[in-house]
Amino acid sequence: MKEFKKEDIGNLLKNGYRIKSNLQNDSIRFPRDIKVSLSDKNIVVLELKTDEHSGILGNMQNNDSAFEAWCLILKYWIKDFNNSQFSLTWKGEYAANDPHYQRFLYRVKKFQELFSWFNLGEDQDKILEKDMRINPSKKILLNRPRDLRPRLKVDEYKKYNQLSEEQFNKLTEHEIERIFSSFELPMKNLAEKTGADEKTISYQLPIGIFEDKVSSGNELFPGKKGAIDLWAIGKDKQELYIFELKKIKGNAKPSVGAISELFFYAKVMADVQQRKFIFDDNKNNVQDISSILLSNKINAYLLVDKPHPLIADNIIGSNNWGGINFGCLKYDSKFNVDKIW
Repeated sequence: MKEFKKEDIGNLLKNGYRIKSNLQNDSIRFPRDIKVSLSDKNIVVLELKTDEHSGILGNMQNNDSAFEAWCLILKYWIKDFNNSQFSLTWKGEYAANDPHYQRFLYRVKKFQELFSWFNLGEDQDKILEKDMRINPSKKILLNRPRDLRPRLKVDEYKKYNQLSEEQFNKLTEHEIERIFSSFELPMKNLAEKTGADEKTISYQLPIGIFEDKVSSGNELFPGKKGAIDLWAIGKDKQELYIFELKKIKGNAKPSVGAISELFFYAKVMADVQQRKFIFDDNKNNVQDISSILLSNKINAYLLVDKPHPLIADNIIGSNNWGGINFGCLKYDSKFNVDKIW
């Protein structure tokens, strides 16, 4: 088993990026809390750190927890890994009722379903089968908003339409979500680049996952207030569009974890379309989600102002996996939208 140092992987990524993009980027880094090794069978093995703040139990947006993103990135940018099989491993035992652990197991299972080159070791496969609580015999529910998402007023758009770069940089992700779901030109820009019906664009689609009943104590995954940033329906009514929006402030650097988050949301919504998960039927919830249930395809997009250099190309390798089309969009301070891939 050949083990790579963090710096070794970082240099391989920088070199691969330089060759494929004809650009130099010395800021590319690989997280220290993910170990990479090459097995005797030429399998690239990723091992996640296993404490309460990173790796398995960490926020999937964080670089050291985003195994999906790093598998795709290593396979795409490092020439010697282009045709390799990948495997994920970890150590330790976890409480099966820990929501962070359950979300991790779900992500692993769904990534396995998407990519034939990704597998687990025999021990991890047994752990997955033993500990994963989501299965066909369980009733799995999603919460949904109890009110219609209010749009910003037209006169508010004038303020956002005349922003300096400095003012734009201070906007929050929530403000930008509302801009893209409230005003004609930003909505039109987003729709034209994707095929979504601009009239259906909305924001903050809840994605809390519960077993049997939507209530405290029944959460299967963490983040009962978590939500998909933006969503819409296609003009043919058969396609669901979801958008993971990122806004990088100041000199902060983008994380590759946005890819892992997008995969997670896309697979949850695919399970909704297939009726494996069902929406809570609380009569107090008035937002109409019937259009989602009528759809049968998913278009999942990153919507970013500053793309991470390692996800600014089509690292996924194909536009469609299991009925899900993945893409990446870039927006600017005037809310123009360009398709990167």
